[in-house]
Amino acid sequence: IVMNVVHEHTYVDSGCTFNNVYREITCTECGANSYNKLYNIDPVKKSIIGINYTIDTNVIIPQDIYGIRITSIDTEAFKNCTNLVKAKYRKFCPSAHCFSGCEKLEIYDSSAGELHGDNAFQNCKKLKTIILRKNGLVPLERDPSYWAFLLNNTPFDPDYAEATGGFVLVPSALISEYQAATNWVALYEAGLCTFLPLEEYTVDGTTAGEIDWDKLNAVVYPE
Repeated sequence: IVMNVVHEHTYVDSGCTFNNVYREITCTECGANSYNKLYNIDPVKKSIIGINYTIDTNVIIPQDIYGIRITSIDTEAFKNCTNLVKAKYRKFCPSAHCFSGCEKLEIYDSSAGELHGDNAFQNCKKLKTIILRKNGLVPLERDPSYWAFLLNNTPFDPDYAEATGGFVLVPSALISEYQAATNWVALYEAGLCTFLPLEEYTVDGTTAGEIDWDKLNAVVYPE
Protein backbone atom coordinates (compact mmCIF):
# COMPACT_ATOMS: atom_id res chain seq x y z
CA ILE A 1 0.00 0.00 0.00
CA VAL A 2 1.35 3.40 -1.01
CA MET A 3 0.24 6.34 1.09
CA ASN A 4 0.69 9.92 -0.03
CA VAL A 5 1.04 12.20 2.96
CA VAL A 6 0.17 15.81 2.22
CA HIS A 7 1.78 18.44 4.41
CA GLU A 8 2.63 22.10 4.30
CA HIS A 9 6.29 22.48 3.43
CA THR A 10 8.57 24.21 5.89
CA TYR A 11 11.52 25.44 3.86
CA VAL A 12 15.00 26.40 4.99
CA ASP A 13 17.85 27.85 2.98
CA SER A 14 20.14 25.12 1.62
CA GLY A 15 22.91 27.60 0.89
CA CYS A 16 23.09 26.59 -2.80
CA THR A 17 22.86 29.29 -5.45
CA PHE A 18 21.66 28.40 -8.96
CA ASN A 19 22.51 30.36 -12.12
CA ASN A 20 23.70 33.17 -9.85
CA VAL A 21 20.15 34.44 -9.35
CA TYR A 22 18.12 31.74 -7.53
CA ARG A 23 18.50 30.19 -4.09
CA GLU A 24 17.59 26.60 -3.30
CA ILE A 25 15.32 26.02 -0.29
CA THR A 26 14.63 22.57 1.17
CA CYS A 27 11.66 21.26 3.14
CA THR A 28 12.78 20.13 6.61
CA GLU A 29 10.16 17.35 6.69
CA CYS A 30 10.21 15.70 3.28
CA GLY A 31 13.36 17.07 1.64
CA ALA A 32 11.51 18.60 -1.31
CA ASN A 33 13.34 21.46 -3.02
CA SER A 34 12.07 24.77 -4.30
CA TYR A 35 13.73 27.98 -5.44
CA ASN A 36 13.43 31.60 -4.42
CA LYS A 37 14.83 34.73 -6.01
CA LEU A 38 18.23 35.75 -4.68
CA TYR A 39 17.89 39.42 -5.60
CA ASN A 40 15.35 42.14 -4.94
CA ILE A 41 14.96 44.09 -8.17
CA ASP A 42 13.34 47.46 -8.76
CA PRO A 43 11.86 46.96 -12.26
CA VAL A 44 11.37 50.69 -12.81
CA LYS A 45 14.91 51.73 -11.86
CA LYS A 46 16.27 48.43 -13.30
CA SER A 47 18.39 48.23 -10.19
CA ILE A 48 19.40 45.63 -7.61
CA ILE A 49 18.07 47.04 -4.34
CA GLY A 50 19.01 44.16 -2.03
CA ILE A 51 19.45 40.44 -1.54
CA ASN A 52 17.19 37.88 0.12
CA TYR A 53 19.90 35.50 1.32
CA THR A 54 23.45 35.71 2.61
CA ILE A 55 25.99 35.33 -0.18
CA ASP A 56 29.03 33.24 0.64
CA THR A 57 32.44 33.65 -0.95
CA ASN A 58 31.70 34.69 -4.57
CA VAL A 59 29.07 36.62 -6.44
CA ILE A 60 28.71 37.08 -10.19
CA ILE A 61 25.98 39.55 -11.04
CA PRO A 62 24.51 39.00 -14.54
CA GLN A 63 23.37 41.93 -16.61
CA ASP A 64 19.97 40.32 -17.16
CA ILE A 65 18.11 39.20 -14.03
CA TYR A 66 14.56 37.82 -14.10
CA GLY A 67 14.07 39.24 -17.59
CA ILE A 68 15.21 42.75 -16.62
CA ARG A 69 18.34 44.40 -18.03
CA ILE A 70 20.07 45.67 -14.87
CA THR A 71 21.66 49.11 -15.11
CA SER A 72 22.72 49.80 -11.51
CA ILE A 73 23.34 48.45 -8.03
CA ASP A 74 21.43 50.48 -5.46
CA THR A 75 22.67 51.97 -2.21
CA GLU A 76 23.65 49.36 0.41
CA ALA A 77 22.54 46.47 -1.82
CA PHE A 78 25.30 44.13 -0.59
CA LYS A 79 26.08 45.89 2.67
CA ASN A 80 27.52 43.66 5.40
CA CYS A 81 27.85 40.50 3.29
CA THR A 82 30.67 39.55 5.62
CA ASN A 83 31.63 36.30 3.83
CA LEU A 84 31.88 37.81 0.36
CA VAL A 85 35.41 37.37 -1.07
CA LYS A 86 35.05 38.02 -4.82
CA ALA A 87 32.57 40.27 -6.59
CA LYS A 88 32.17 40.59 -10.35
CA TYR A 89 29.64 42.46 -12.41
CA ARG A 90 29.53 43.79 -15.89
CA LYS A 91 28.44 47.15 -17.21
CA PHE A 92 27.14 48.96 -14.14
CA CYS A 93 28.79 50.72 -11.22
CA PRO A 94 28.53 50.57 -7.42
CA SER A 95 26.37 53.08 -5.58
CA ALA A 96 27.02 54.52 -2.13
CA HIS A 97 27.80 51.90 0.51
CA CYS A 98 26.82 49.05 -1.83
CA PHE A 99 29.68 46.80 -0.60
CA SER A 100 30.16 48.54 2.72
CA GLY A 101 31.00 46.17 5.54
CA CYS A 102 32.06 43.28 3.28
CA GLU A 103 35.00 42.60 5.54
CA LYS A 104 36.39 39.64 3.58
CA LEU A 105 36.09 41.15 0.10
CA GLU A 106 39.49 40.68 -1.57
CA ILE A 107 38.83 40.96 -5.31
CA TYR A 108 36.63 43.46 -7.12
CA ASP A 109 36.20 42.63 -10.81
CA SER A 110 34.31 44.91 -13.17
CA SER A 111 33.83 45.63 -16.86
CA ALA A 112 32.22 49.00 -16.09
CA GLY A 113 33.58 52.29 -17.37
CA GLU A 114 33.44 54.03 -13.99
CA LEU A 115 34.77 53.37 -10.51
CA HIS A 116 32.95 55.41 -7.92
CA GLY A 117 30.18 55.43 -5.34
CA ASP A 118 30.58 57.24 -2.03
CA ASN A 119 32.00 54.79 0.49
CA ALA A 120 31.01 51.91 -1.77
CA PHE A 121 33.82 49.83 -0.22
CA GLN A 122 33.82 51.24 3.31
CA ASN A 123 35.29 48.77 5.82
CA CYS A 124 36.33 46.34 3.08
CA LYS A 125 39.42 45.59 5.14
CA LYS A 126 40.91 42.92 2.88
CA LEU A 127 40.42 44.50 -0.55
CA LYS A 128 43.76 44.14 -2.33
CA THR A 129 42.98 43.49 -5.98
CA ILE A 130 40.89 45.55 -8.39
CA ILE A 131 40.34 44.12 -11.87
CA LEU A 132 39.26 46.63 -14.53
CA ARG A 133 38.42 44.87 -17.78
CA LYS A 134 37.27 47.83 -19.87
CA ASN A 135 39.33 48.46 -23.03
CA GLY A 136 39.84 52.08 -22.08
CA LEU A 137 40.90 54.12 -19.06
CA VAL A 138 38.55 53.92 -16.07
CA PRO A 139 38.80 57.29 -14.28
CA LEU A 140 39.48 57.34 -10.55
CA GLU A 141 36.89 59.77 -9.27
CA ARG A 142 37.55 59.49 -5.54
CA ASP A 143 40.47 61.10 -3.72
CA PRO A 144 43.57 58.87 -3.92
CA SER A 145 43.73 58.61 -0.13
CA TYR A 146 40.45 56.69 -0.14
CA TRP A 147 41.78 54.03 -2.50
CA ALA A 148 45.17 53.96 -0.79
CA PHE A 149 43.46 53.05 2.43
CA LEU A 150 41.36 50.35 0.76
CA LEU A 151 44.25 48.75 -1.11
CA ASN A 152 46.70 48.96 1.78
CA ASN A 153 44.70 49.51 4.94
CA THR A 154 47.27 52.17 5.77
CA PRO A 155 47.28 55.97 5.77
CA PHE A 156 48.01 57.62 2.43
CA ASP A 157 51.68 58.10 3.21
CA PRO A 158 54.45 57.03 0.80
CA ASP A 159 56.89 56.79 3.71
CA TYR A 160 54.70 54.47 5.75
CA ALA A 161 56.96 51.46 6.30
CA GLU A 162 54.23 48.81 6.35
CA ALA A 163 52.51 49.89 3.15
CA THR A 164 52.68 46.83 0.91
CA GLY A 165 50.56 48.14 -1.92
CA GLY A 166 47.53 46.84 -3.74
CA PHE A 167 47.14 45.54 -7.26
CA VAL A 168 45.13 46.95 -10.14
CA LEU A 169 44.82 44.63 -13.13
CA VAL A 170 44.18 46.37 -16.46
CA PRO A 171 44.72 45.52 -20.14
CA SER A 172 48.49 45.58 -20.74
CA ALA A 173 48.21 48.21 -23.48
CA LEU A 174 46.74 50.68 -20.95
CA ILE A 175 49.23 50.36 -18.09
CA SER A 176 51.29 53.44 -18.99
CA GLU A 177 48.10 55.48 -19.43
CA TYR A 178 46.87 54.48 -15.96
CA GLN A 179 50.25 55.29 -14.42
CA ALA A 180 49.95 58.88 -15.65
CA ALA A 181 46.20 59.42 -15.22
CA THR A 182 44.64 61.86 -12.76
CA ASN A 183 44.44 60.42 -9.21
CA TRP A 184 45.80 57.06 -10.35
CA VAL A 185 49.23 58.67 -10.72
CA ALA A 186 49.26 59.70 -7.04
CA LEU A 187 48.77 56.10 -5.93
CA TYR A 188 51.32 54.82 -8.43
CA GLU A 189 54.05 57.35 -7.59
CA ALA A 190 53.57 56.76 -3.86
CA GLY A 191 54.13 53.04 -4.36
CA LEU A 192 50.69 52.23 -3.02
CA CYS A 193 49.30 50.81 -6.25
CA THR A 194 50.91 48.38 -8.68
CA PHE A 195 49.47 48.09 -12.18
CA LEU A 196 49.70 44.60 -13.65
CA PRO A 197 48.70 43.20 -17.05
CA LEU A 198 45.31 41.61 -16.84
CA GLU A 199 46.35 38.99 -19.38
CA GLU A 200 49.24 37.68 -17.28
CA TYR A 201 48.56 38.17 -13.58
CA THR A 202 47.59 35.02 -11.71
CA VAL A 203 44.67 34.79 -9.32
CA ASP A 204 44.11 31.41 -7.65
CA GLY A 205 46.52 29.75 -10.07
CA THR A 206 44.78 31.03 -13.20
CA THR A 207 45.48 34.20 -15.15
CA ALA A 208 42.76 36.73 -14.49
CA GLY A 209 41.97 36.98 -18.17
CA GLU A 210 41.16 33.27 -18.26
CA ILE A 211 38.94 33.02 -15.19
CA ASP A 212 35.51 31.76 -16.18
CA TRP A 213 33.55 33.88 -13.74
CA ASP A 214 30.23 32.75 -15.18
CA LYS A 215 30.93 29.21 -13.96
CA LEU A 216 32.65 30.14 -10.74
CA ASN A 217 29.55 30.03 -8.57
CA ALA A 218 26.96 28.71 -11.03
CA VAL A 219 25.11 25.42 -10.95
CA VAL A 220 22.90 24.10 -13.76
CA TYR A 221 19.28 24.85 -12.85
CA PRO A 222 17.47 21.50 -12.39
CA GLU A 223 14.70 20.56 -14.76
